[in-house]
Amino acid sequence: LYRDGHLSIRLYENLSGIRDPHRCQNRPDTDLQLERMTAMLSRDELIALSHTAYFDGCNSHDLEGILATMSADCVMRFTAASYTYIGADAMRAHFNDFLSNFPTINFHNYVSVVDVELQSIATHFTVTLIDKNGDTLEMRNCNFFTTDENGLFNDVLIFNSSPLKAGFEAGSA
Repeated sequence: LYRDGHLSIRLYENLSGIRDPHRCQNRPDTDLQLERMTAMLSRDELIALSHTAYFDGCNSHDLEGILATMSADCVMRFTAASYTYIGADAMRAHFNDFLSNFPTINFHNYVSVVDVELQSIATHFTVTLIDKNGDTLEMRNCNFFTTDENGLFNDVLIFNSSPLKAGFEAGSA
């Protein structure tokens, strides 16, 4: 249970003065219910985090804006490639590499499915990448985002439709 970064327990019913949840686990006369306190984002807020903050941040090469959507321990994985980025340093290295290799980035044609209860969003999209040599790569991908208790992405699973190399290697584990 987290609220503002601190562990907090919400107790219901009479706990007979017991405040340690571990001591209550096997007591049939107590009813301990724990709730995860989260920054519950609405459907519109999850869409804005995905489309506006993350994808539009990539389109405009806003490195700090992109990183601000992710938790410090965020994990990003590409299923059709062997790239995995774990944590803030790896994300920064990856996005520096990605943004510098592709002067033109255009994420568009979003279709999203939002699960407010699970605080997740799946976004299918088209992305057009033009590298420094003028070569164009167009993909139809899908990102599955999960948020943490602070409303930041902590897991990003990416299904990409084309092989990746330049712009994706830096920061990968």
